Amino acid sequence: MFKQFPENRKSRIFWRSFYGYGSYISAMISIHLLPVSVSISITMSAVFATVLLGYLVAGERISAREVITIIGGTLGVVMLTNPLLFNKRNPNSNLVQREHSEHKQYPHYEWGIFFGILFAIFSAMNLISIRSIGGNIHSSINNYYFGLLSTIITLMVATYTDPLIFKLWQMGTPHYIISIP
Repeated sequence: MFKQFPENRKSRIFWRSFYGYGSYISAMISIHLLPVSVSISITMSAVFATVLLGYLVAGERISAREVITIIGGTLGVVMLTNPLLFNKRNPNSNLVQREHSEHKQYPHYEWGIFFGILFAIFSAMNLISIRSIGGNIHSSINNYYFGLLSTIITLMVATYTDPLIFKLWQMGTPHYIISIP
């Protein structure tokens, strides 16, 4: 069935699957490496990334209001992830103290931010690639190939990593987080 698709559709389906899987994995890593409130705030900036990448990649137009909103939202995310940038006068504030304690509790804080931003980019590219596939292919085919590629990549990762990472029945518990090497 895949051979029957035109070449440009095959590559679009592949990229949709790649970006979809990359965004999912990036979100899970970000949630693991950051406090949930910070991770979700960063990953929800995917809306801003989608508008910007839609403009840059897909040639969509952006209004002045959208640009102002994107700048404001991005500043809010930066303020949440690095309050010292905006609060240099009062290093003893509660917000700064919270950030210091989070950095101690989450030693890979910066990597969590990186994967949150990567999620936003992958998610935006995923949505753009879904739209570029068009309506000539049934929507279930998008999901089928996404699932197929995700399964193959996950099985490949599972063969080269520690099996403790896949104890999904413990996910969300403190024991799961401690058991990941």
